[in-house]
Amino acid sequence: MRTGTADYFDSLIQSLACADIERSRINIVVDDQFIEGVFLDIDYFGFKILSHRKISDVIEPNQVRIYFLANNEYHSYCYESLSRVRKLQEGRVISVIHEPSCFMLLNNICSEERYSFNDNDLIEFCAAQFGSKALSFINARRKDILPFDVEYVMHCQHLALTRSDEIWTHSDFSALKLQFETETTSTAKFTVSEHPHLASVRGRDQQNLPPDLAKPDGGFRVGMFGWVSPSKRVDVALRAFAAALQTVPHEVGSCAEFLVVGKLPPPEHFDPVGLASSLGISHRVRFLDYVPLDQFEALIESCDLLLNLRFPSCGETSGTLERAIAAGVPTVTTAYQGFAELPTSAQVSSFWPREQVQLFRLLCQSLRGTAGLQPATRSKSRPRIADLIANAL
Repeated sequence: MRTGTADYFDSLIQSLACADIERSRINIVVDDQFIEGVFLDIDYFGFKILSHRKISDVIEPNQVRIYFLANNEYHSYCYESLSRVRKLQEGRVISVIHEPSCFMLLNNICSEERYSFNDNDLIEFCAAQFGSKALSFINARRKDILPFDVEYVMHCQHLALTRSDEIWTHSDFSALKLQFETETTSTAKFTVSEHPHLASVRGRDQQNLPPDLAKPDGGFRVGMFGWVSPSKRVDVALRAFAAALQTVPHEVGSCAEFLVVGKLPPPEHFDPVGLASSLGISHRVRFLDYVPLDQFEALIESCDLLLNLRFPSCGETSGTLERAIAAGVPTVTTAYQGFAELPTSAQVSSFWPREQVQLFRLLCQSLRGTAGLQPATRSKSRPRIADLIANAL
């Protein structure tokens, strides 16, 4: 099981390992609740991995502590540590925002009183955005007066805003949201940085794929990769694909395949397999669960078009997108939040039905060979995150 932040971590550490930095100056701190003990106190690319339970709450003079904040359970310990940290003179705190809206995670751990947090803390976190109305927003969401989607716009970033000397984001959207949607006074300096880059996977031998996963000669493969959920817009993409197959000539559509690679949720929650069957395209859609990483990358490279869509959930870290860029695969993203700033091959609206119509047109053009999409590229105008870390030490 891998997340986008896991790919991010590996790429960042490899970049730092290639930089001119003394290994002893960097420790990697993890939550050993999720990491087997055998991985602790070892060198990873020359850097020591430590349990967060061994880290002092006090930042010594000239020390820098960098917190990577995301909206998933594996980052809970970062919020707990950030809430306790105390700086001595010249000590510094930097927060790296993977996802600006983290109400979902913090609501869970506060309501369950985990990681030393409780509901009083949640009120303080939400007050950073909603001021005196924070408790009203929390209660309205918990009682379903406000819809679930509102969780994707509640940032709860009080700790980052009040305890950080610097805040690094990967989009203008995230930086502006935290600066403009706030009732909290923050003196943190904001920097918008580039994602760490994955090494190129181009030229990966497709013959390493099992015969049943290899793309047939002359075939056209559309791919969606990663955790399968409604926010990845798999259902919208399948409907657009079905409509495209009914529109293009039979000899074109008969060569098309839609590949969905990632863990499927319980069908009672979200059932793209059943949807493909009801649309009559089961013979053109393949659902794969987790596959080994080398096959995962080879399958990405085998695609003629990759769809990496998000709404209403939209973080700033996508391992799939980074792998698509590394593989040189044309990639379509959603023009929404931070994703709207990505230099990808094409973008579609986050508003339905415009989203589905635009996907339909792109798929028809791609199947006919008239889309003219170029491979996704990386921005060169923003500083690299590894360089920022090196300069901060």
